[in-house]
Amino acid sequence: MALPISTSLAVSAVKALLQFRQQVDTILSLNEAAAALPFALPPVPTDDAPHLNDMLDFFKSDQGGMILQLRGLQDDFATVLNDPTSTSPAVTGARSRVFRLYYEAAGVQPTFLGPVDPQAQSKAIQGLSTPEMRLAYYAVESQRLSRNTALVRVLLVTADTLLEFAGENANLFISNPQTRSLVENLIEEFAGKRDFDTEGIETIFKSLLGSTLLAFANNPGDLANKPALKALFAALGDVRDSLGNDFVAGIISVDGFEQLIAAYATEVAGDPSFLTKSDLAQQVLTATLTEIGKNFKQIVDDPKALLGVLEVGIGAASANVAGLLQRDLGGEPLLSAVLSGVLKEVAALSQTDQLFASIADGRIIPDIYKTTLEAIAANPIEFANQNDVEKFVSDLIAGLAGALSQQEVARLFTTDTLKLLASESLSVLASDPQFIAGNNRFATRLLAAVFEASATAVSDGLRVDDLIDIATAAIRAASDNLALLDLNDQVAAAITSIGDAIAASGLGQLANAQGRKAVLLSALRAVAANPTVWGRLQAKDLIQPLVQAILQGIATDPTRLLSGPALVDSVSRILLAAMRRGQQLINQSVSSDDLKKLLTMALERANQEVGKKIDGETLPVFLQRVVSAFLDAPFKLTDGVAADFKQLMDTALAGLD
Repeated sequence: MALPISTSLAVSAVKALLQFRQQVDTILSLNEAAAALPFALPPVPTDDAPHLNDMLDFFKSDQGGMILQLRGLQDDFATVLNDPTSTSPAVTGARSRVFRLYYEAAGVQPTFLGPVDPQAQSKAIQGLSTPEMRLAYYAVESQRLSRNTALVRVLLVTADTLLEFAGENANLFISNPQTRSLVENLIEEFAGKRDFDTEGIETIFKSLLGSTLLAFANNPGDLANKPALKALFAALGDVRDSLGNDFVAGIISVDGFEQLIAAYATEVAGDPSFLTKSDLAQQVLTATLTEIGKNFKQIVDDPKALLGVLEVGIGAASANVAGLLQRDLGGEPLLSAVLSGVLKEVAALSQTDQLFASIADGRIIPDIYKTTLEAIAANPIEFANQNDVEKFVSDLIAGLAGALSQQEVARLFTTDTLKLLASESLSVLASDPQFIAGNNRFATRLLAAVFEASATAVSDGLRVDDLIDIATAAIRAASDNLALLDLNDQVAAAITSIGDAIAASGLGQLANAQGRKAVLLSALRAVAANPTVWGRLQAKDLIQPLVQAILQGIATDPTRLLSGPALVDSVSRILLAAMRRGQQLINQSVSSDDLKKLLTMALERANQEVGKKIDGETLPVFLQRVVSAFLDAPFKLTDGVAADFKQLMDTALAGLD
């Protein structure tokens, strides 16, 4: 049956149990189970009449009503209340029983009609001296006598759980208005609104209360007020009603569930409007959990995935109440609709892509969910229905899987490292949700190109952080320069070609893996600075030979100055100079071999000027000027020192003064 008293009254009884349980246990240990109460009255006639109205008022009160429930005399009191002065056997018997309970519970000494032993009378008021202590006694005695009603079990399991998880702080927890309200909410959801005699509900109630206690113990002072957790408790109760005990028990027994409670309450504290929408939050949480329970039960077996998706949904909803919490798609809450799309697409791709299946675990699913929600929040018009969401998710997941399946990337990294790379990649995409919302296919192709180029260019010594740094730079460049979008696949192909060129250029003697990473980043910046020229070069398959020739020319450096920052600066300056005058390269008025030879000859001349006008700071500037001047007015490069070459060198050197 459901709880027959108010939740606030039940919590008052729990407080009494916490305070007096030890004394009550001591008293009961000295008496047989069927023995009378240790404070029972002497068995002598009494005059009940003067106490009738007081007795009726006492049992009409909240505390008196609870005592009737604990003793199982509520039917007797109803009989008496219907006709208090009746002399019928049924009424007189009931009246005698409730009067006896009244005298005990209220600590009243009735008017005796005969002589009373003074010693016996003094014993009558010994034992349990306060109403609260008597209340605790009735609860424990009821269990001892196997009267395990729903009320008794609620009171005792609540008190026992508080003592088990909070120990000596249990009284403080139940006395604090904020944390007391959490206990009231739990009792209301699982005993007030629902039948506490239903199989399994007591176990769920205790586990959920224990997790809440741990959350507060580990996060003192950081948790929000009760409406936040009220929504979560209510949602778990609703889901239990529809999907059964096992599913909810599986959720709340997941390792780390108390961290979810803490994170939930903390997240929603950031947006006060969320707290005023606890009913809406309950609907969204119920729909989300129901979606998991009906269609994706396997996620409950993956604690990271389960807790991750709940945390992501909570965090996103509290950060954007209007854009996410209050929206729906086809009558379903937006958050649960998006989660459904994510889980469905992950499952589908895992069936066909073995590599993706091996990394699509509890860390990746929440990250995909987060990226999608943030993209939707950034561009709500773009995602008008479930099909739009599923299309976006499908493109995102397929693009991510394609990026990770690059042969060189898959060869270099273990499965665990690929999981980390996938997670970090999604964080990169989510860092600019508005850009990703409208360009997710472009972004994932760009990501794939970055991974391929990076792996090729700096495979020895490559780390996940390196790929993420390069991917971040590429995504940021694309979001800052939307002209790159017009080139579409050409940008990705250009980056791949640059990576191949770096790998084939022989830079190993001048730069380690981190240096080659820096060279690739400088090339990315050059692409972003002049995407049109790069696109035209890529259309003619000229990028790889061009970049490779430039790098090979630099690698001949006899000055030994081009390493570290000077090398990166030189590559950046030369590429920018080449793109500013890129038409010469596009129409092939100047070939890649011409630039390689030019740089080789320029470095030989620079070697003669070391200690005069050339050092590590001026050499990159010198090379930039040489390339710019040559592309402005190309001439035939000969093995000898021709006059036009000498003039070009002298002019470039003169500018360094």
